[in-house]
Amino acid sequence: MKLTGYNKCQHCGEIFKDANHNTAKLNNPSPCCGATNESRHHWPTLDVLILIGLVEKQNLDDFKERKVAIVFVATLLEMLLEETVTKLAYKHCNSDTAVEALLDSYQGRQKRIALFNKLSGLKMKELLNNNGFTDYLFWWEAISTLRNKIVHQGFYAQTEIDVNMTIRNLLNNSIDVFALLNNESNLLQAN
Repeated sequence: MKLTGYNKCQHCGEIFKDANHNTAKLNNPSPCCGATNESRHHWPTLDVLILIGLVEKQNLDDFKERKVAIVFVATLLEMLLEETVTKLAYKHCNSDTAVEALLDSYQGRQKRIALFNKLSGLKMKELLNNNGFTDYLFWWEAISTLRNKIVHQGFYAQTEIDVNMTIRNLLNNSIDVFALLNNESNLLQAN
């Protein structure tokens, strides 16, 4: 498992790329807000990094390993979405109970995307399209559909998409996409 080179500033919450580890020394300012002497956490979470590593180890030309990759890619994307939506919910709710109730009422990928749109005042599709990720939601929908077939039916039939390419595209773009979503929603003021 390799780290992504992204860190999360504990002062302002922005996610930034630091592939050269320039901010490893706490007296070096964060590029986002200039904060010094505050820890910066590797991002994304260890759970997500483990899933990325497992997907990268799968032989996508092997049907069984491809099924594993599909399930894990869909799962890691939902974990990243949940992190972003949870952060947004805390900007609108004053208690853990309220945030939990809100998230419980918006279960599933489509509903969580709608919740992101509602809480952020942004449209995820427009935000992604405007930043060069025009096919991302299509790829995500395709993989989620396949995952549901695997989980609920145990298999998936032939599909019109190139599954291997879709998995690679999602993996190659997921960190940048969710850093963007985090940072754009981070700009919003709390109510």
